Amino acid sequence: LISIPSQTKDPAAVQPHLRKCFEAVNKITMQGEEHEMTEMISAEKEAVQFAEPLRPKGSVEFWMGDIERMMQRSVRQRIELALQDYKTPEQARGDFCLKWEGMVVLAATGAYWTSEVEESLRDHGTAGGREYYKVQ
Repeated sequence: LISIPSQTKDPAAVQPHLRKCFEAVNKITMQGEEHEMTEMISAEKEAVQFAEPLRPKGSVEFWMGDIERMMQRSVRQRIELALQDYKTPEQARGDFCLKWEGMVVLAATGAYWTSEVEESLRDHGTAGGREYYKVQ
């Protein structure tokens, strides 16, 4: 990690350190001479496209911050799309899980589970919680 600040001129040289800097990110796809960054890839080879390409400019400290913000923005965008897709009536839950990235599936299904349990409790009290448990 100490060598990262000295890699300002070569963004590709930072690749081996990414998994130490960002949890669940094994590498970032870089293309061309400008090292345009287009996606992050986990150790499990699961890829999440960046919301828009990122070009590293200036000090490594700045563009590493840009990478972090783009990661957050991209995952948020994927979760928002998955939340819309989750309730598609003709789609089986298994198909949904295979269609989206693991972290996105966890966030979307967790959000829907929470809202459904809250609704059941609000409408039927503790009995609603037991009924919802039986449905699951």
